Amino acid sequence: MSDQAENPTGSVALVTDPVCGMQIDPETAVTTREHDGATFYFCSQGCAAAFDADPHHGHPHPATEDFEVHTNGAGSTRERG
Repeated sequence: MSDQAENPTGSVALVTDPVCGMQIDPETAVTTREHDGATFYFCSQGCAAAFDADPHHGHPHPATEDFEVHTNGAGSTRERG
């Protein structure tokens, strides 16, 4: 199962790194993981390592993700939508 879709302009839709919440292009993701029948995309090896350490700790499943990403001066935060 993939958490990506093409939009009408032909460009690939962004996906969310489940650890930090960053929106990334799945084609340029640093790495991916398969877990519970879904593909997770990561912006860095550090995020992938955090996911590997505890894949069920607060990381939403791509198919059920209901988070909004908010950017502030210190970085991005995630809140349930």
